[in-house]
Amino acid sequence: MKDKMQQYLGPRRLLFLAIFVFLLNCPLAYSLPSESDISYAIDPTLFEIENHDIKIDILSVNEINIAEKFTVLNVYNSSLDSIDMWINQSLSNLDVRDYNGSMSFSTIEFSESSHLLNIQFRSGLLNESSATFVIWYVLDRVPIAESGNSYYFFEFYTSSSYPIREQIIEVKIPERSFIHEEEGLTPYYPSDGFAIAGQRVFLSWTFSTIEPDEQTFIFVRFDKPIKETPVLGIVFGVIGGVVVGIGTTLLFMRRREKKVVQQISTIYLSDTQKLLLKLISESEGKILQKDLCIETGYTKSRISRNIVPLEEQGLVERDKWGKNYIIRLTENGRKVVE
Repeated sequence: MKDKMQQYLGPRRLLFLAIFVFLLNCPLAYSLPSESDISYAIDPTLFEIENHDIKIDILSVNEINIAEKFTVLNVYNSSLDSIDMWINQSLSNLDVRDYNGSMSFSTIEFSESSHLLNIQFRSGLLNESSATFVIWYVLDRVPIAESGNSYYFFEFYTSSSYPIREQIIEVKIPERSFIHEEEGLTPYYPSDGFAIAGQRVFLSWTFSTIEPDEQTFIFVRFDKPIKETPVLGIVFGVIGGVVVGIGTTLLFMRRREKKVVQQISTIYLSDTQKLLLKLISESEGKILQKDLCIETGYTKSRISRNIVPLEEQGLVERDKWGKNYIIRLTENGRKVVE
């Protein structure tokens, strides 16, 4: 029977058949699984993300640094050595760290904006134990210049293979730049985010109870950064004795600064913050924080979340009053209300 088989197939055919059988049983011959195959291979029941904080620092329109901080909880009934995560961004200079320094990780890049990241824990993560780490990278996708370069449009989205309890996204726009306000245009989305004006304006959004594969999306429009005042020109003005000119310039700058402060305060206030300022003003410029809760029906935590940005913008002052706080309207706060 063996001789008849050899006569029928021939030596070459036998060789090809042997190679074919070997390839079928050799895992090295398998092709790399597709992105969708691996996506479904990630089991969303292994981990729960307790906190996902994303800080986006737009230093300039050509330099954007991202830090994504994760606190993951092992909900599997056994110890786990690593976690697989998708990063759907066009990025470079990827690094992963925890409180002890750099962590071991590997990536499979499927496209310019699709990376499967495997992060190794320092030791096996036990059931109901959590680990915190930060993923750092440079975002290669830059903001889009719109409307004759008068402002920029920046968008960012993220998705997770695991359920997320709370996600916070913060965006810092470039120094000496402002949120772009124009009739008919939405300055940022979602609209429930709030902006805080400081040395650099930043926006913040909070999302909760995000299901696996559900996306979150934000965008912001910001103006081109204002150029710095040329110090050399001021020095020459002093040397030249143009005292009147300098005095006029300083007066103009002071008025402009005052106008900018008022503009920032009104633009970046949410409806809730405007209501709180109005109630404080109607109470002769000062009110107990607990009375704000009574007047509005809001919870203590909601009042506190909205008072903090007002305090950081210099619109109110908050002082301890027994077990409560007394909120006072500042001079800038009065101007905003007016």
